[in-house]
Amino acid sequence: SDDEDVDAEPAEAPDAYEASLPWYTYSVADNFRLTFGTTEGTGVSGVNEKDVERNRTELGDNVIPISGGPNILKMLFGHFINAITLILGVVAVISAIFQDWGEFGVVVFVICLLYTSPSPRDS
Repeated sequence: SDDEDVDAEPAEAPDAYEASLPWYTYSVADNFRLTFGTTEGTGVSGVNEKDVERNRTELGDNVIPISGGPNILKMLFGHFINAITLILGVVAVISAIFQDWGEFGVVVFVICLLYTSPSPRDS
């Protein structure tokens, strides 16, 4: 059972990682050695060349592919395109057509206020 594994006595550390043995049964030093490896006599720790080649074969190169990405203008306009902004934009255009500059100014101020104040979703 799981309780027996937690209380297991520390096992003698193998020379190589064995997935069948629980990692928590080894000492910290053995876990470190099995995880990071050591280069004998130099004090340098790390993965040896054989393991590097094996990992590259099994897992591939350690490269994150970067291609494309979002268009910054599309992202910017995407934040402005919503129901409230569209309604306020229509009101601003109508106010400008009828030369009601007071209402136009208030609507433009509200639109600017909407996008300069912090949003709850930014938290």
